[in-house]
Amino acid sequence: MSTFVTLHLDADETQTHFELHDTVGFGGRLAARAIDMVVMFGGAVMASAAAEVVRILLGLGAPGASSPSGLLMSTVIAALYHAVSEWAGGATFGKLLMGYRVCRATGADCTFREALIRNAFFSLDSLAFGFPGYVAMRKSVWNQRVGDRVAHTVVVRKSALEARGIGTHGALVGATLGLVVFVALTFAAALLA
Repeated sequence: MSTFVTLHLDADETQTHFELHDTVGFGGRLAARAIDMVVMFGGAVMASAAAEVVRILLGLGAPGASSPSGLLMSTVIAALYHAVSEWAGGATFGKLLMGYRVCRATGADCTFREALIRNAFFSLDSLAFGFPGYVAMRKSVWNQRVGDRVAHTVVVRKSALEARGIGTHGALVGATLGLVVFVALTFAAALLA
């Protein structure tokens, strides 16, 4: 059985229909997130190593011990990687490699605000090994987690957008921009630690 959703939108928005099979479920998103974790780990190692070299060259000494504020900063920096990537090109490296895109429910590109909102809610969605996000996605006709519902975004297959004549270009540029922001902020945080 096909679940078809009709949107009631403002006059200036284009109406798009997504079927459930156009959207990405929990397993696909988990795979994309795992790829992003590897990408971010590599970026963090490079940024931290570079910051350590700079600290030595400037005679700043060893960085301080990790703290709860460091964990919070890491969470914010990771959310910014996702938000910038999804706003600038619709995909992080994980979503790009998996063939997924983040967009508005209309199929239009999401705004930076929407990308930031959906990623700010990731911590809630990922509690208890992703249980809240999983439950929210199971109850949604578009596999939306809590962050997607609040931001009015959806994660769809690139092919679903292309089939509707919606361009999906710029994902590599967006993901790269997000990674550059992530590495720069991680470098700054490590340098100032």
